[in-house]
Amino acid sequence: MATTQIETVSTGADKAKLAAVIALVIGSLAGFYLLSKQGPYVQWGVLLLGLTLAAAVFAVSDPGQRLLAFGRDAVREVKKSGVAYSQGGRADDGLCFRLCGGHGPVSLAHRQNP
Repeated sequence: MATTQIETVSTGADKAKLAAVIALVIGSLAGFYLLSKQGPYVQWGVLLLGLTLAAAVFAVSDPGQRLLAFGRDAVREVKKSGVAYSQGGRADDGLCFRLCGGHGPVSLAHRQNP
């Protein structure tokens, strides 16, 4: 069995971006609590703005790019599985279809509906 070696290269710029993300999250939470006398709109505005900026900085970092690529691949795999949520299917319909010999989710009388 061949072993695969995975190299993770983390640059100083990526570390700085992740530090900025942490600082933005902490700053937005602190701003939310420190601005309580300014009213809820200001509080929520500061919190949402800070978290949005943190998400944007994370998205342009290398770990953020890898996470977004993983998410796209996961969505592609779910679409391949054949589970049709838009047609009223449930997450376990595809599995029950395979386990019950292909009779389909309609004839699964043994399953209890929540």
